[in-house]
Amino acid sequence: MMVMGILCLFSSLSQATDVKHIEKFDIHEFCNQGRRGVFFGDTGYFINVPEGYTLFPDFVDEDKKDERVVFMPCTLSQELAEQAIGGQFSEEIYKTMGVIILEVSSDLEGLGGSKFNIEDFKKIIANLLQSRGEIFEIKNLSLPLPSFEIEITQPVPLKQVILKGENVIYQFTADLNNEMLNSLVQSLRPPEN
Repeated sequence: MMVMGILCLFSSLSQATDVKHIEKFDIHEFCNQGRRGVFFGDTGYFINVPEGYTLFPDFVDEDKKDERVVFMPCTLSQELAEQAIGGQFSEEIYKTMGVIILEVSSDLEGLGGSKFNIEDFKKIIANLLQSRGEIFEIKNLSLPLPSFEIEITQPVPLKQVILKGENVIYQFTADLNNEMLNSLVQSLRPPEN
């Protein structure tokens, strides 16, 4: 399923994914209820939620192997928050509104399962982006987990950071210049074994 998430984010940013309970989501209520601090994800990871942000976690598949967490500023309007959690990604959602998406997938079968190699994955992504004519740069990162970042400058300026955990892939997506992205990536802690 991770391949699906990557293809969705690297292709048309306007594709929508149904998210359950969207009609019950109220961004201001989430901000006031304390959806801040530390978030514990389904696969056992945890991440710090930046000050002034809230989040909305959900699964994008029935098998619950692909978790999507939408981090958004508490100042976001209800309409734009619903667009973000509904999967209606646009340049405005990322750039103007400061939304950051974290996709976490424990379904690595399509990528080689336990033999999954992040270097091979990097090549797959580079080939995909080149075939679409996107302008991008891939850089290795010095983080505790094997990782790299992709800076896409055209057609839509985005930054993605991909990290490989023991049995999971973490993929962050944000505007190219989002200052909170690095803070979120640095705060990610995989489960201890």
